[in-house]
Parts: sequence; C-alpha cells; structure tokens
Amino acid sequence: MNFKVPIKNIYFMLCYSWGFLEQLDETKLENIDKKNFYDFFTEVLVKSLQPLIKKGFDRNYFQKNEEIRTIKGKIDFSNTFKKMSLKTKGTIYCDYEEYSYNVLQNQIIKTTIINLLKIKDLDKDLKQELHKISLYFKDIDRIKLDQKIFNKVLFHRNNTIYKFIINICQLIYENILLNDDKGEHIFRTFEENEEKMAKLFEDFVRKYYKHHRPELKAKKEQIQWNFDGENYEMLPKMETDISLLDKHTNTKYIIDTKYYKDAVKENYGNYKFISANLYQLFAYLNNYKDKDKYKMKGILLYPENGQKLDYIYKYKDMDIEIKTINLNQDHKAIKNRLEEIIK
Repeated sequence: MNFKVPIKNIYFMLCYSWGFLEQLDETKLENIDKKNFYDFFTEVLVKSLQPLIKKGFDRNYFQKNEEIRTIKGKIDFSNTFKKMSLKTKGTIYCDYEEYSYNVLQNQIIKTTIINLLKIKDLDKDLKQELHKISLYFKDIDRIKLDQKIFNKVLFHRNNTIYKFIINICQLIYENILLNDDKGEHIFRTFEENEEKMAKLFEDFVRKYYKHHRPELKAKKEQIQWNFDGENYEMLPKMETDISLLDKHTNTKYIIDTKYYKDAVKENYGNYKFISANLYQLFAYLNNYKDKDKYKMKGILLYPENGQKLDYIYKYKDMDIEIKTINLNQDHKAIKNRLEEIIK
C-alpha cells in the first residue's frame, strides 16, 4: 500500500473492533507521541497496567501435592508410605490448595514484558517503565506464547480489567519476531499487513455502526442464492461485511469494505472500477430475498488514497455506490464520513 494509516488511527479502529471505546479516553491518546508501532503500543500497555497494579492482580486456587514437614490440607498417605518420606526424611506428602497470583493472564503479561525488553530499539524511557513494572511480576512464571493460549484466559466480572490488556499483549505477540542470530526481538509493521488491515477495516466500520447507530442493527448477513435446482452445497457462500436496516427510511444497506491501495485499475490510460468487487456487490443485492420490501443500497467502501470517491449508479430500484473514507484524518472526521455514507 502506498498510503499509511497513522498509528493513533489504527489504535482508534482497534478499540472499536475489540469493543473497548472507553480506552480511547483512558489512555489519553493526545499524550502519546510515539510514532512507531512498538513504542506506541508498549506505552498503551504500560498505561493500561498502572490501574491493574493499583487494583491488585487476579488470583486463583491451585491444587498442589507436595512433600513438606508440616501437615497442610490433607495427608497423601499413599505417596507418604510409598516413598518412605516420613521414615527417611521426616516429611509427608500433602494435598492442599494454594491461592496464587501465578494465573495465566499474569503469565501472559509477564512474558510480553520480557519480550518487549528484548527489542533493541524500544524507547529507553519505556524500557525503564517496563523494568519497574516487571518487579510486580517477579513471582509469576514466564510461559511460551502461542495463538491459542490467549483464548484460554477465563474472564469474569471481577477481572474484566484484564480483557483490554490481554488484547494488547496478543497484538504485540502477533507482530513480534525473534531474531535468532542475535537473540533479540523485532517488530513486524502491522499497518503494512494488508490481510490484518482489511479485517480491521471491516470490523471497525461494522462496530462503529453497531455502537453509534444501534437502531440499524449492524451485522454480517448470509444471503442465499436465488436459484432453482439441486446441490445447493456446491454454490459459494455469500456473506456481507456489513448489513444495516434503516426502518425509518425503509432502506437496506449492504456495505462491502475493500482495503485496497486503489479503488480503480488503470488499463492503457483508462481508469475503471474493479469489476470483481462490483459483481460481488451486485450478487448480494440481486439475491437478497426481501429486496422488493426495501429500498436497496449497496456500497463499496475503500480507504481513500489521494482522491475522494463518491459515485452513485442506479439499477432498477437499487443504488450502487462506490465511496472512500480517509483514514489519515482526525477521529471526528472519520466518524462524520461514516455518517455521511449512509445518508
């Protein structure tokens, strides 16, 4: 991609995608002046950990079986007699529960901090902050991170403060690489990963309407092919990125987000819209089962790359629109454009 989305706007979109809009205020974006990905999100992590440290870490009970000199919990007679520990060492085996801070979410945070400290170019002040914070995790185990482990964290009403922090840790994990030659960690550039940015763009637009325009019931929606015949399982699935229904104006919106560098393609000096995207949107509109009940509007939405697009075409009673949104502007302007798109 030739255009770049500012880090603050990526964070803005992530907060919508994750459902943590309150963090946009709490982290005070205007006070974060870091311009690169790893410094920015390290500072977000540091700021997010401060209230957790004040509140206190989450704990849980763990079942332990240990060889000790005094009775704790229940005596494990089987192991005690089997291993002759009482006779030879004056110890006994006991089963007991331990209330410990060494829970998965704290282990993920500690491991993330250690990985960040291995980044050579990380801001020095942030490294000092991380060193200070790491002292609070001295009794927590370091673990090996993978994609699945983040989904194993159990959240409940008493530890919801961890949800945002674990999301930040996962984001950092997904964009960090180990340099085996030097034993250092380096960052991938998130905004240059088109697949991730495409998913984020789609999630952001849908979650924006879901939060600010709840009456439109923003959602993904499966559309069945309006075909006669057998073997429907052979037909490809059609699923919208964003479906909206404005009951006040009786308008059905189907929005397809496309995170492409350009909304048009050049062919011998002639510029044309990307045909595959138009065919896809047209198929959604034409096969929508209740298309005769509503005023149908299909919108292809691209990030703006130097030129704002606002094209509207008519097919029978349907509107087909090609629009862009500038993701390199302030948050208020982005919100205004999203509202403008569905007027």
